[in-house]
Amino acid sequence: MATDEKTAEKTEAPAPSGGERPSLFSMTGWIVVIGICIVEGVIFTVVGSLSKKTSATGEPTEVHVAYWQLDPFQVTISRDGLFHGFETKISLGMDDVTWEDEKKKKKVTDRNAKVRDTILTVLQKQNWPDVMEVTGQDKLRKEILAKMQEVLGQEVVKEVCFESFSQR
Repeated sequence: MATDEKTAEKTEAPAPSGGERPSLFSMTGWIVVIGICIVEGVIFTVVGSLSKKTSATGEPTEVHVAYWQLDPFQVTISRDGLFHGFETKISLGMDDVTWEDEKKKKKVTDRNAKVRDTILTVLQKQNWPDVMEVTGQDKLRKEILAKMQEVLGQEVVKEVCFESFSQR
């Protein structure tokens, strides 16, 4: 019986203590899972987003968005007698039905000068602290979207994306 007690003692696993840290493998696994989720989200955003619309029958339809990458904008604005500069790269999310039709695409891209002038005018009217904060950039994004929908048509321009936003 004494040998049975010894083997029973040897086979029982020690109870985990409350201060043990998770293994490196489990932490690495979670990091990999989170990384994959982030990468998939970025790919979905970059390749093209889907927005839901309803057809005349009320059925939901999907509208794909194609991106028109504009040349960078370099802007200098004044605050308290000092000049501050920033550079931003902007892409316009366009209805891809318009973007795939070469005649419609040419009609849009032929307005490049008007598009750039309108965006530049909006950028130059901004307050320095606002453009450097996320909430100010969100407001700016909405303002540019409204102006682009006026210039190119509401059915054509679906979104405005800042690819970069940096101080010069």
